[in-house]
Order: sequence, then structure tokens, then C-alpha cells
Amino acid sequence: MHPTASFNSLDASKIREFIAIARKKRNFPLKETASVERVMKHLKMTREGKLVNSALLAFAPDPQLYFPSSTIKCAHFHGLQIQKPIPDYKEYGGTAFEVADDSVNFILSKLSLSTGTREHSNQVETIYEIPRAVIAEAIINAVAHRDYNSKGSIQVAVFKDRIEISNPGSLPPELDISDLKDPHSSYPHNPLLAGCLFLTGDIERYGTGTVEMYKLMKERGLEPLSISLEEGFKLTIRRPSAGTVPVTAHDSIHDTAHDSTHDSTHDDTHDTRIVYKEIAELAHRLVLVIKNEMSRVQLMKIFELKSRSHFTKNYIDPALSDGLIVKTLPDKSESKKQKYKLTPKGQELKKLLQNEHKPN
Repeated sequence: MHPTASFNSLDASKIREFIAIARKKRNFPLKETASVERVMKHLKMTREGKLVNSALLAFAPDPQLYFPSSTIKCAHFHGLQIQKPIPDYKEYGGTAFEVADDSVNFILSKLSLSTGTREHSNQVETIYEIPRAVIAEAIINAVAHRDYNSKGSIQVAVFKDRIEISNPGSLPPELDISDLKDPHSSYPHNPLLAGCLFLTGDIERYGTGTVEMYKLMKERGLEPLSISLEEGFKLTIRRPSAGTVPVTAHDSIHDTAHDSTHDSTHDDTHDTRIVYKEIAELAHRLVLVIKNEMSRVQLMKIFELKSRSHFTKNYIDPALSDGLIVKTLPDKSESKKQKYKLTPKGQELKKLLQNEHKPN
């Protein structure tokens, strides 16, 4: 229980948003009109009339006022080790849902992207070098299982050859590292918070998160996950991009389009030849995938992104500002029928991105 927080300490709009998602995902029985107190009692987030800590982590306007370390610190390094200056560093605050989503978006923006070249199909598919589901599961596990009484934050480090996700927590005594590869019972450090993440669909089924990650990595032909308990809980995800191909910097017409191209891999399951590219500019990623006229919903689905505000700020707005895309309904910015198409400048860039490093 938190000694000073009250129901007024929570953000009613965040609770209504949670209910809307939970009703759609898990048939949550309460409606958006339910009182804050009723919702908290239903979620078992009260004790003797006071809020438990998980309620603040999930629904407070600024949970960091109560738990300063409940942030996720994300850093990107071009090399294989931690070194300064750090090319990109973000510390995300907000609710457990918000910090998780922001951190997943950060990692995805640093991953290499496929060009979608197919040998036996004209359909172009865009995929990340690491499945999004693996990244999301890793972040959600860290959020649900970390020790919020610790002064340490969850830390994410994206290197050339790996992604490291560390949190101040440990495995419960009932589990060993080897148990995580097989179906097992769930012992979240923060069961009430984990329950909220389940209701929104961020956790699909209890005790299956790491099992699914191992499965997805194997299906893609990637190295298995590595877990260390030496200093808290650290999960390492090996990237397929740095194994055999040396980094080759090159310029584009915008100088910063991308850093390198990686070896082609053959996916026997989908009979696909894939070339991964590091494309630093998110607006350039957008240019690469736009075909004819496409809506925001269609584009977000391609990039597997959930946050409309994040997508608009980091993808759409820069592409519009750089003159790479235009709106099909320029006088109706908020129209549901709004779509985007490439300008001649955008078409030129797309050809460059497609032709620079074709598979041999």
C-alpha cells in the first residue's frame, strides 16, 4: 500500500482508456463509466481503503513522483561496447504501459529492416531483423517482474550485434534459467500489474512469454536468447546483422539514410530471400514501404506500431516536412479517408533505397 496516495492520485482518463482496451481484448466486465474506486476494487488494487503500488504504476498521471526509478533508460551504440558519446539516449517515464510501448518503439527504430525481396512472389513484405513480438515480450517481462523498490531502472542497450535488456529483479526461487525454455507457472514480482498487462493483451498468457520468445527466435533461424542473473536479470538478444558482414558506411542523397547493409538470409519457411538494411531516418523507412496511396492505419500495421502519436511525430511529420510524401486530402487533415503518397523527391529516394544493395 502507498501511505499517501488516494483515488484522486489516479488519472481517470487513463483508466477509461484501459477499460476500453480490456473490454475489447479480454471482455472486461466494467464499463468506461465505472468509478475509479470501483475499478480499483475490481482489480484488487486496494488494501484497507488505500491504493497498492501497482495502481500508481499503471494509472497515475506521473508514476515517477512515487517511484522515481520506474523509468526505462534506452541507449543505442554503433559498436559492440558501451562508449561515449552515445549516439542516442532516451529515458522514458509514464505509466507501465507507456514506458513499455516507448521502449519497444525505440528498439524497433534501431533494428535493421528487410527490403522485402521475394524469389517466388511479387508481394513485398517488410520485417524487422528481430521479430517485434520478441522485443515486446522482453520489455513487458522486465516491467512485470522488476523490483520497484530498487533504485535502479530497467536499462536497454542496443549494440551492433545484440540487444541487452536489464532490470533490477531476479527469478523467483521456484524457477531456474533452464525452466524458462519450457512451459512453466508464472510468478510475477508484481502480480497485480501483470494482471493489468494481461487484460490489455500485452501479456497473452501467463508463463508463456519466454517460451514464445525462444520459439520465435528458433523459427526465424536466430541464435537463442541468453539470460544472466549476475547483476539483476539481463536478457541478451543476438542480432543476425553483425555476424559475417563488415560494417560499410555509405552516403545517400540525404547523407544519413542508413548506416550499413547486412548479409542476405534465406528463410526456408517462407521461401524468402531477405536483405536487411539499417535505415537510420524513420521518414526514409516510410518512403521505402509506401506504394501508391496508403492510410496511416495501413502504414502503422506494416511497421507493427501501436502509438498513433509516436508514428505521426517520428514518421509522418518528418516525411511531410522533407517533402518526401504528401497528403491526398491536404485540406482535411483529420479525415478518416486521409492517405499519403510519395512526391517525385520521395520516389527518387525510394529507388535509391531499393537499388543500393540488392541481393547477389
